[in-house]
Amino acid sequence: RDGKRVTTTVSLDNCRPDAINTANSTFLERRSRYGSESMELQRWLEAQIRVFQQCHTDVGEPLEEPASEWQAIEQHDRRYQIAAWHFYRQRYLQAAERFERIAATADSPWRDLARYLVPRSLARHASIKTPVVVENYRWRPSEERERYLKAALARFKALAADEDYLARFPSVITQIRRIGGALDDTTYVGDFERRLIERPSSVDPADIRSFDHSARFVHSAVGRPEDYRRWLGHAMDVESYWGYRDRSSVESIFDAWRDEPAPPYLYLALSIADEQSRREDLRQLLAQSDGHTPDTPGYVAMLKHRLRVAGLLREEALMRDMKRELARQAARATTAAANSMRLRIARAAFDVREYVRWASLLPIDLPWSDEYAGRLPVARYQRVTRETRLFPSEAADVINTLYTVQMLLDAVVAPELSDYQRSRLAIAAWTKALFADDLNSAMRIAGTIGETAPHLAQAMDDFKAASDKHFEAAWIVLHHPGFSPLIQPGVGRTDFDAPAADRVGVSMSEYNWWCTDEDNPFLVAEAVPYFARDPDGKRRQARTAQPPPSVAGFFGPWVIRYAKDNLDDPRVPQALHRVVFATRYSCTSGPGSVSRNAHSMLHKHFPDSEWTKKTPYWYD
Repeated sequence: RDGKRVTTTVSLDNCRPDAINTANSTFLERRSRYGSESMELQRWLEAQIRVFQQCHTDVGEPLEEPASEWQAIEQHDRRYQIAAWHFYRQRYLQAAERFERIAATADSPWRDLARYLVPRSLARHASIKTPVVVENYRWRPSEERERYLKAALARFKALAADEDYLARFPSVITQIRRIGGALDDTTYVGDFERRLIERPSSVDPADIRSFDHSARFVHSAVGRPEDYRRWLGHAMDVESYWGYRDRSSVESIFDAWRDEPAPPYLYLALSIADEQSRREDLRQLLAQSDGHTPDTPGYVAMLKHRLRVAGLLREEALMRDMKRELARQAARATTAAANSMRLRIARAAFDVREYVRWASLLPIDLPWSDEYAGRLPVARYQRVTRETRLFPSEAADVINTLYTVQMLLDAVVAPELSDYQRSRLAIAAWTKALFADDLNSAMRIAGTIGETAPHLAQAMDDFKAASDKHFEAAWIVLHHPGFSPLIQPGVGRTDFDAPAADRVGVSMSEYNWWCTDEDNPFLVAEAVPYFARDPDGKRRQARTAQPPPSVAGFFGPWVIRYAKDNLDDPRVPQALHRVVFATRYSCTSGPGSVSRNAHSMLHKHFPDSEWTKKTPYWYD
């Protein structure tokens, strides 16, 4: 810079996993062809070891050329290994020359791959071996680098014109993008931003690293490098703001936006606008951000912030329009992007049904396959596949914190919920109704549980017919560790009925019944949905409802009371055993007094019962 030479050191991922995979598959094929004890396989293996030594060292002599008496396939392999040796040794021009010869050899099994590796070698030479020019804090290719990059780009474009070849080597398109970005930052940044919005699955970590480098010097809405550096400084203030609520940083960003209402500054101001911002500023932000089309870089992210700002102003008609537009964008987005948009719509929900509808997301991944889920016995499990909507952690926190029994019942009939979610909401409502000793509501909810989880229908019928509904409810809950007043994020537990000790254990304790939080935490303010905010639009710290008692602490006394008056009921020994069992294996254990009382009654009145033999201890 300024006439001085600057050396920059960069790390290089020299041997990538696909190289190892190619070598492994070649080894297996050649072993099958030559035999595991053959000289040919031994020569191939020794040469490949020397090739991969160049991944992390720069020692050793080049491989010897193949002998004329070798089989044709062995000669082709050796020529490819020699070219690869030069590539990993970072002798890229020598490698390109050798790959060129292989690509021109009609009977070589490496011909097609070599066609790809010729421009790959030229691009590597340009990136690693040629200098760049730095002017006004911006890098640009030197004439030498530009020459090799253009040569590589022309080769890759020629390969892309062959549809059959492109189908076998789809990464050709990625190489075209990256080389194009190295030649023209502005074009690359614009292309990346659009792909990130429209096709997130097309973006990989290497793309992001390239974008991060390019965006230091250009931005689609900030033309000069010094403008970008100033904008970046304010963007770093945004991070400080979210971490520490530094109002001076907020005002600095708003001042920059007022001075220069260009899209980058507008976006920053939108992203930090909150209930402490002036109402006229919020209205101005909405007005200036109106009219952007879906092809605008950052359109979806800006739309999310506009929806939030409209909520601060309680502009409900505008919020409806924005939610409809965000829903349209989500409908054609990837699963991950759609989930993010749906959760933003949920935050702007006007009622409890709208919230759970939009907060219901499709899983990105599951710990099992759809085929495996389909084989589970429906009499015991709820089958969860990648088409089963689930609640994320934020939604589970909101529901567990804010939803009353009646709100849960209203939510059960919301559109787009999976049966899995409906049953979980109904069970949470039923359990909370029991906590309030509201047996009338529990009776109404029992039918909903039977409809959404058919394998629990008989248990719910027994509850409705029972003369002592407290004991019957305790019997059901203690025999079904999947019951809980809380919604688990994600999958949680798919098996409600697991009475045997070998199927409910310490390793599964977080999914047995429920956990209580004695700290009575606050719900994250940004997650409080619109319908639950104060009328003046301010965010509120919604306090979690009184944490539920432990399963044995609440239902155990009902069992003990019933047992004292009904010692002749054949279910009593097992019920007492389950009380003790739950004080050990529930997510929140104890209490010891209940465990000890159930244990004492069991051993005193039923010394010969099989359930007494299974209950040698009580737990605190």
